[in-house]
Amino acid sequence: MAEIKVEALVDFQTVHMDMVGDIYEYQGKIIRVINRRFTKHSRKLLEKGGLIEKLVKNKLFVDTWVSDLQCPDADIILQHKKVEPQQHYSQWSFEMMKDAALLVLKINEICSQYGYELKDCHQGNIMFDGIRPVWVDFGSFVKKQKKERWIIQKEFIKCYYLPLLLWSKGYDGVVNSLFNSSLSVDLEDLISINYHSPRKFCDKVVKIIETYLELEKLSNNIKPLCMKSKTLWGDYQDGYWERNNARFDYEINWINQHCKDINSMVEIGANQGMFSYLVAQRTNVKKIIATDCDQVAIDIMYKKLKSERIEKILPGILDFVWSPCEILRNYQSDLVVANALTHHLLLSQGMTMKAMLEKFSILTSKFIIVEFMPKGVNKAHLPKWYTKDWFLQSLREKFEIVEVNENWAGRIIIIGKKKK
Repeated sequence: MAEIKVEALVDFQTVHMDMVGDIYEYQGKIIRVINRRFTKHSRKLLEKGGLIEKLVKNKLFVDTWVSDLQCPDADIILQHKKVEPQQHYSQWSFEMMKDAALLVLKINEICSQYGYELKDCHQGNIMFDGIRPVWVDFGSFVKKQKKERWIIQKEFIKCYYLPLLLWSKGYDGVVNSLFNSSLSVDLEDLISINYHSPRKFCDKVVKIIETYLELEKLSNNIKPLCMKSKTLWGDYQDGYWERNNARFDYEINWINQHCKDINSMVEIGANQGMFSYLVAQRTNVKKIIATDCDQVAIDIMYKKLKSERIEKILPGILDFVWSPCEILRNYQSDLVVANALTHHLLLSQGMTMKAMLEKFSILTSKFIIVEFMPKGVNKAHLPKWYTKDWFLQSLREKFEIVEVNENWAGRIIIIGKKKK
């Protein structure tokens, strides 16, 4: 038993609304200090053969155990598995959001078997551990109040069912705006949009929805939903999965040669994730984050990873150009990879080389693999400054050039090491 050093607790909660206990990072661990008023309640949840053991066993709740740490103000301190990075739900694809919704329903189904239910169900209580959504809020479990009714059924309909229904109709832009906004969206507004009904009739519609969508029917209504949107780059890698992608061999071989230094990787512009998939299959990299700004491509990637049960890749929607640096810091890895991307960033999206390199530098703690595309975008007229020598000279401001490979027509592979 070791007593907590209070000064070493890192509080990363923006609000403190959980009466059951506060969560901290302590010496690299995620711990939850249980409020003494909830000691009895927590022991009941944690007992052998109890609810938490069942949820953890079924991989629905984040791995959790009683810590050997001690605190004068608490009888119980829990330790949770550290799930990284902390991904906001606006970065989930349609299928990821759907699986998050089904997770909530499954948890609540198991809760009811033990006489409990969830008191809230918003997406902030869910994280993706690779391709697997897990519930992370210990304070959400309460004794079931009404036998037939779930106390937060309206919240579930508002957070998941109606947005997914709207998304499945092709209004992905509207849904993305909702998820990216810090403002709460009224249930009545979502009903008005989905059912084309005036707000004055929303209460009646809510009652109809609640009656029709009984808990056991919610899963059956959500499972068939699918995203129908088409995007510019969504099908870009469709053919990659059937053919030999030999152009990636050079990079993968280099990663294997430096395997002792590379435990984590983040790929920017991953599209459907073919390169990350090969890294997961052919190297010992333990944690891979595969990002792209195209939600259809991320959705395809997620479904592919799920079908093959590749759990060490975390897919996510990420707009590299517009994402603030503080968000990118959550994704920092030993290696950042950007294949066939920089010409789009520089020539199509008008990103400056300085801004691009600054973000790459934030994303990696050690190495970078990047491709320079000398022909630019669609063989369009190139500015005079856009040359290999300019690119390499600019790269040297942040990275030492380790290797330059020009064996592939139309692309130059550059490997760099981050300067200290």
